[in-house]
Amino acid sequence: MDSSTGYTYRKDKRRQGYTTMRCTVGGCLGRANMTEGEGDLRITPVRHHTKAHLPDPSFKKQRDLREVLYSRARNEDILLSDIYAQYVDDPDRENIVRSMPMVKITPAMLWQRNKKGNHPPQPTSLQHFGELLQDPQYSRYACSTDGKAYFRRMVSGSPEEGTAVIFVSGELEHLMYSSDHFHIDGHFKTTPHVNGVYQVLTIMPEAYNHVFPVVTVLMSRKTKAAYKQMFSAVKQLLPGIRLKHVMTDFEKGLLAALREEFPASVLTGCLFHCDQAMCKKSAKLGLKPLLVSNEDAAKAVRMCMALPFLPAGLIRGGFNAIRQWVQQHANADAFAEPISPFLAYVETQWINGVGPDHISVYRHHKRTNNDQESYHRTLVNSFGPAAHPNPWKWIKYLKDHEAHHRIRYMQVSSAEPIARTRKRNYRLMDRRLTNLTRLVYQMPVIHFLSAASFLCKQAYQRVVVEGEEEEELDEPEIGPPPPPTEGDAVDEWDQEDEAADLEGIDALLEAAMTEGGDVNDGRAVVAVAPARGTARASAGAQTRGGGRRATRGAARGVPRGTAAGGARGTASGGARGAARGAGATQVVRDLTGDDPAHTMGENGGAGATARGSAATRGGAAARARAEIAGDGADPPGRRLREARFGATIYISSDDDGNHAVLQFLGFKLVQIFPVF
Repeated sequence: MDSSTGYTYRKDKRRQGYTTMRCTVGGCLGRANMTEGEGDLRITPVRHHTKAHLPDPSFKKQRDLREVLYSRARNEDILLSDIYAQYVDDPDRENIVRSMPMVKITPAMLWQRNKKGNHPPQPTSLQHFGELLQDPQYSRYACSTDGKAYFRRMVSGSPEEGTAVIFVSGELEHLMYSSDHFHIDGHFKTTPHVNGVYQVLTIMPEAYNHVFPVVTVLMSRKTKAAYKQMFSAVKQLLPGIRLKHVMTDFEKGLLAALREEFPASVLTGCLFHCDQAMCKKSAKLGLKPLLVSNEDAAKAVRMCMALPFLPAGLIRGGFNAIRQWVQQHANADAFAEPISPFLAYVETQWINGVGPDHISVYRHHKRTNNDQESYHRTLVNSFGPAAHPNPWKWIKYLKDHEAHHRIRYMQVSSAEPIARTRKRNYRLMDRRLTNLTRLVYQMPVIHFLSAASFLCKQAYQRVVVEGEEEEELDEPEIGPPPPPTEGDAVDEWDQEDEAADLEGIDALLEAAMTEGGDVNDGRAVVAVAPARGTARASAGAQTRGGGRRATRGAARGVPRGTAAGGARGTASGGARGAARGAGATQVVRDLTGDDPAHTMGENGGAGATARGSAATRGGAAARARAEIAGDGADPPGRRLREARFGATIYISSDDDGNHAVLQFLGFKLVQIFPVF
């Protein structure tokens, strides 16, 4: 630009000692020569500007603005339109941007972004990749599409620990604090093409019954030490997070690291991984021809696949029942011997190895991490034919998915549907399994497994018969989580919690008994604290002759069951009433998973105490309290039932007082009979 005249020129030809220049306005014949003096440039006009146009005094400012836009396009990974809008909206630049519309400047910005040499170099290792992401000149790769920090940390340790590169969604990281359920899984098909990268691990918290990828980690190892190093870094990045319930696969190293870094977490295995491993093992043992031709042999495999539907306390007995079933049904077909290696595998690997507590999905609202597997498949599909893309393209794909899930969360948190309704046959299967699970204690375990085996038929058909290929863990890597160490806060239940729960139940029972100035004839309410094995009962009055008889008892369950002994109490006040526990029998199952234990107490039974007191309304009713703890024999013909109800209902006894039907608001209940 000629500062003396205000006209602008562009270089034309280089001559000896000077450079010819022409006017930047098309069609204008204006020319000038540029000579280099001592430390400066001199522009000398040699031909007048023939086209009528005025000098552009804003040209220099436009040129400076272009350089800023080009620089940001090269160094930042946000939308070009967003970069441009930040300068257009500035009123001080109104005269500058008037002749710089976006349609003219965007192609040049895009060329600056994509030109050769603008991309970072190809990393030689995962550690080098993390170092490049920490370099300020490549900061655009370390941010998500909304401009927030996405790459958070690179940690590297011993050869056993390896290297981990951690990404955390800035918009969704609050879910790591608010969610109670988490899915954690590693994937191997979506890793970038970087030497030493072994897997991509994703931590997906659950919200609104959907999962969202919040933490993504590139890892070079999959040892316990590597997982511990990674989880420790995540806890430093997100201080105070508590992974209350974690569903993952059965990898030993991952489970051991979770147990140590998050000792209060409840760890659950994925049903799909368990069933898939059983199916593939049957195929590896060469059982496919037998399973295709022999329905009984196929059913035995499917019943093993159905074992996780049982409560943990029934799984070992269920497996023994399968063994007996095989012996009974193999006499004619002689398939017991070919299938025995498979049964030995199930017993060694899953019953004695992983353990019933970790494979049981009894009454879990999510039994698999299929949502996470679906996310990983989406990543694979988005990469196209390049299974392991360039790391910088890999980051772009990952950030696009993070932006997609930000939108999904925004939609679902506004009560909008973000997923299609499940197919009808899947809904029916889930409903059948739910109904079947409610009856698990009312039928022989082999009957339950036989019915549940038909619900495993699709997975069995897909993996065993059709040979579907999915990722699987090697058997030596599969194992149980370590047991909680002493002092771990796992499902604590102290006396204060118990007293608070029972106090609330007492208040509800008193209200039920005395509402309206009278007791509820022939009714009682029984509530069992969920998963605690504690029961408390309050019975209404039964009228006999001119008096009323009322009883109020409490039975506390301990692992292996309790006995209800007899209690005797009297009260006066116009009519005499008596409450007695003549041969009273109550059956209480330990709700933590042990087998039901039946015990019985006789009149004035072991460990029973009673207290009589005057009752209200002129002493017309008597109250007795029995706190039972005793031992006894298993009464014949009495069975335990368990149910779950959503409305307030009561125990009703018949005229002879022979049985009771238990119902209560929202509690996990036990049906006990006979009462008297």
